[in-house]
Amino acid sequence: MNARSTPSIALAIFFALWSYPAVSLACATCFGAPDDPMTKGLNMAVFVMIGVTYVVIISMLAMFVGLAVRARRRTAIAQQGEHVTC
Repeated sequence: MNARSTPSIALAIFFALWSYPAVSLACATCFGAPDDPMTKGLNMAVFVMIGVTYVVIISMLAMFVGLAVRARRRTAIAQQGEHVTC
């Protein structure tokens, strides 16, 4: 057997095992069993990830609003001719 036929044989074995029906069946989460604990856990994980994303976005928005307010305040103080400190 030459070196070129080895990858093709391995690929053929991989696809043969991959197409075997018992291997390709969906789990309860992917199949959509609503009462399965795994499905409930996956749903909660998605909600937590969405919540963390929103918290980070809102925190960034609050930081930029705070920086804008601070810059406006510093500009007003500088226009009055006073010394601006940190």
